[in-house]
Amino acid sequence: MMNKEKLLKKLSASKTDPVLGAVAAHIHDKLSALNDFDVTKASDASSPAIVLKNYTRRLKREESTGKATKGLAESVQSLQNISEPILLVYAKYEDSNVYLLLDSKERLVGCIDGM
Repeated sequence: MMNKEKLLKKLSASKTDPVLGAVAAHIHDKLSALNDFDVTKASDASSPAIVLKNYTRRLKREESTGKATKGLAESVQSLQNISEPILLVYAKYEDSNVYLLLDSKERLVGCIDGM
């Protein structure tokens, strides 16, 4: 199970990722500055095609309204190359959530700040 330290370590290790790096660094710095946040497994592993379809739909909706959730576009781009089941984990803090998408080896394949 994912805990705070493991989550921060994954984000830190992903700072050099060409697609997710900037968002991973932003989320890492944000969560590191907090005194407390809860980490929760949000779902069992899901089909990458379904996850990609859902997030692509959400991205198109946001583009049509001019809203931009940090990391959503980058996560959609990253998910296009994933064939393994995707696990959703989130960190809840104050009145917001950070979402992490992990592959079956628990590698970060998406990260979204709020939604």
